[in-house]
Amino acid sequence: MMNIVNEACINASTKANIFAVINEIRINQVFGSTEVQQALSRSETTATLVISKMKSLNLIEPVTGKGKGKYMLKKIHRP
Repeated sequence: MMNIVNEACINASTKANIFAVINEIRINQVFGSTEVQQALSRSETTATLVISKMKSLNLIEPVTGKGKGKYMLKKIHRP
């Protein structure tokens, strides 16, 4: 998973945010923009952009039955 992020054509700040989220959700497997916002101490807009970038990199998948906008790491990427 780290290789996917490192090789992606994204800026260093976005990479750092994605790594921070990955480290945080090892404990909390299901997450949404609120959890990302808290993990990064950033705005809701930044949290939403990070989730969007993680989806485009195919790192996360939507979770059903936990509410709208909930995700988890794809099974092949889980630590």
